[in-house]
Amino acid sequence: MTTLEATQVHLSPQGALVADLSRRLAEHPLHASFRRIEHVRTFMEHHVWCVWDFMSLLKSIQRELAPASWPWRPGSDVEGARLINEITVGEETDLGPDGRHASHFAIYLDAMRECGADTGAILGFCHELGRGRPWRAALLESNAPAASRDFTRTTLEICEASLPERISAFTLGREEIIPATFRPLIEGLSRDAAQAARVRTLLWYLDRHVTIDGDEHGPMAARLFRSHCLADDVIRSASLAATIRSLSARTRLWDAVASDITRAGD
Repeated sequence: MTTLEATQVHLSPQGALVADLSRRLAEHPLHASFRRIEHVRTFMEHHVWCVWDFMSLLKSIQRELAPASWPWRPGSDVEGARLINEITVGEETDLGPDGRHASHFAIYLDAMRECGADTGAILGFCHELGRGRPWRAALLESNAPAASRDFTRTTLEICEASLPERISAFTLGREEIIPATFRPLIEGLSRDAAQAARVRTLLWYLDRHVTIDGDEHGPMAARLFRSHCLADDVIRSASLAATIRSLSARTRLWDAVASDITRAGD
C-alpha cells in the first residue's frame, strides 16, 4: 500500500495528480530506449545529478530532525530522528558491490567510469561547492546538461522550503517512485547480455534501490510523511504541491534524456 493510498490523499485533486505523474514516470518510454552503450552514458550523465541532489534533500531533512551540532540539545521528534538517521546510514555508507562501505553517489560514479560515462561535470560542480561557492552560482556555471541543471535547481529550492514540503518531495517524489521507475530500467538494460556486462555496477545500483527503497526506506519515509505532512489542510496542500513540483521536474528530465537518445540514433 502506497503512502497515497494509506493516507487517502489520492482522493484530492493534488493527490490524483501525484498518482498520475508517478504512473507516467513508471511507464516512461525512456526505460526501453537503451540500444547502445552510448545511450547508457547519456542517461548516466544526466541521472548522476539526481543521485547527488537526492543526498542534499535527505541531508536537509536530517539536519532538522537530527541536527549534527554541539552543544547537543535533545530533539522533539525522536522517532523522526531515528527514521532519517537509518535512511542516511543506508544511502551514505552502504555496503557496496565490492564489499566495502561507500555512499550510493560514490558507487554511481564508479558505475559511470565502468561504462565510460563522463563524470567531469558533476565532479567539477562538487569541487566548486567544496571551495565555498554558493550552490546557485556553481550550478549555473557548471557543465551539467541543461535538463539536469533545471532538475537539480528544483530539488535544491525544495531543500530551502518547509520541513513538510521537503519530506513530501522526498517520500512521494523520490522514495516511493524509485522501485516502479527503476524496475523497467533494469529490464531495459538487461535485454542485451553484452551491454549488461558493461553496466554491472549500474545494475547493482538500480537493483539495490528497488530492494532497499521498496522494503526499508520507502516505508520509513512514509512514516515521516504521515507524521509531518498531514497535520492540517494547509500543510497537506503545500506538501503535495512540493511533490508535484518534484515529479514534474523528473518527468521533464526523463523527456529530455529520451530526446537526447533519440537524436543520437541507433
